[in-house]
Amino acid sequence: HVTAYKGNYTKYMHTREALYERQLKEYEMQRQNVAKLTDYIARNKVRATTAAMAKSREKMLERMEPVKKPPAPLLPVKMAFRYEQEPVKDVLHAEGLTLRAGEDGKILCTGADFDLLKGQKVALVGANGVGKSTFLKALLGKLRPETGSVRWGRNTKVSYFEQEQLDLHPQKTVIGELWDRFPATYEQDLRNVLGGLRFTGESIYKQVGMLSGGEKARLKFAIMMYEGGNVLLLDEPTNHLDLATKEVLDRALMEYEGTILAVSHDRYLLSRMPDHIVEMTPQGFVWYEGGYESYRAKRREAQPERPVREEKPKTENAFHRTKKQRAEQVARKKRLCEVEQEISDLELAVDTAQEQLGDPEVSSDYQRVSGLCAQIEENRATLAALMEEWAELSELCAETEGRQ
Repeated sequence: HVTAYKGNYTKYMHTREALYERQLKEYEMQRQNVAKLTDYIARNKVRATTAAMAKSREKMLERMEPVKKPPAPLLPVKMAFRYEQEPVKDVLHAEGLTLRAGEDGKILCTGADFDLLKGQKVALVGANGVGKSTFLKALLGKLRPETGSVRWGRNTKVSYFEQEQLDLHPQKTVIGELWDRFPATYEQDLRNVLGGLRFTGESIYKQVGMLSGGEKARLKFAIMMYEGGNVLLLDEPTNHLDLATKEVLDRALMEYEGTILAVSHDRYLLSRMPDHIVEMTPQGFVWYEGGYESYRAKRREAQPERPVREEKPKTENAFHRTKKQRAEQVARKKRLCEVEQEISDLELAVDTAQEQLGDPEVSSDYQRVSGLCAQIEENRATLAALMEEWAELSELCAETEGRQ
């Protein structure tokens, strides 16, 4: 089933929640009405004096179009990274690194130095192919640099998120992969952690090789949560995640008290998590204090200024056009308030009509029942159209206010 929503992600979340609550309310009300009618029919069908009315309500039940129970929203993901052992202040010192892409590949960087301190949250950026993933593998000893040395500080425990997830065994089950790594852990504890990452029921017995990219990423996060690393190395951790899981991961990384070095292209993550941005180039590493917006601003300052075009004076037509735009914005806001009131009135009308359907006096009158059902269907159709108009108007108002 596919449902299209107008607007951005935030508007989608609000609209989806409102629609779910409304559909669930309609479903519950119909269930109550059906229960009342069924009970009435059972009690009165055998009596000669009320058999006709019971038969009439039985037919009404048969004609009633069932309201489907809306699918429950996905369970929220639970994620937190913790550690017990504190590392020294100088977590990492890499000196004079020369890295090559593969055995016969090109030289990526020469004589580069890199230092990482306890508690820093660093995002590593750079052009595609510059060697960011290769650099992480060199830090872990998975790849030997041409020259230079890598030294980790005392008591550092590194937990690594690999982009390709090659360290997962495709033949093992989800819970087997986790249990084999942490055999002393109780099964229920493993199930609780996996359940928090949306592995529930039979899905914990699914083979790792059959998992999607997002499922493999969530399994890897479960492993990292148990590893208790005081340093996290992350290579594109958000690539296969849905938006809701990305938000949970962002919060988990922001709340994590250890050290982070992350390679990412995700603007949302880059704008929230790091306190330093490091740009990797063939000449080495350039450090920028602050988040992604600060990094972009400093990059713009470092670039030569472009000649400013001479602005033409505003014409009368431009003034009238601006005045017209302001009038349109006022009209949109006014219409938005009207639509919200109309939605509220129609929701009340639908609820009232459904309550009337449960009244025995009303439900015994076929014409009144038919009229109420037609009224409910008409109001629902109008509600759907109004919800679309509301989403569109909200988006236009937000865009206009953002430009002002």
